[in-house]
Amino acid sequence: MYPTNHDLPVENRERVATILQTALYEALELKLRVKEAHWTVRGPNFSELHALFDKIASDADDYADDFAERSIALGFPVKGKAADIAGAVSLLPPFAPATHQGPDVLRAVIATVAKFAKNVRFAIEATASEKDAGTSDLFTGTSRSVDKWLWMLEAHTG
Repeated sequence: MYPTNHDLPVENRERVATILQTALYEALELKLRVKEAHWTVRGPNFSELHALFDKIASDADDYADDFAERSIALGFPVKGKAADIAGAVSLLPPFAPATHQGPDVLRAVIATVAKFAKNVRFAIEATASEKDAGTSDLFTGTSRSVDKWLWMLEAHTG
């Protein structure tokens, strides 16, 4: 723990830091999954999906940065090395598109983004119950952004 003058009780900050650490892992995993989709998608809608996946991966990187920085602001270090992430238990569904064709990859990305969005909404409530309005607000903003990406992804399904 880092020294801080933050007035939220340390016990609350510790529980919030645990939520933020989980969210950090998920955001980094989301980024890597969507980036893999960006690299491997094929088919008639390649250009649109390739660009869309890249934008989502970039935002996922921003979410991870926000979660890590919030944890530090609360006085708690983060674990973000590849070995830490590889050893974390994923709360996201398996990412295994049936093929590299656009519709299959799109379905896999939608499932991943939808689960990430659900987990973020859970974090809104969990951090609010810890009386941490700042972190709850961070997750609320993330939720709006992820919901927009989910809408844009689903718009490609017809």
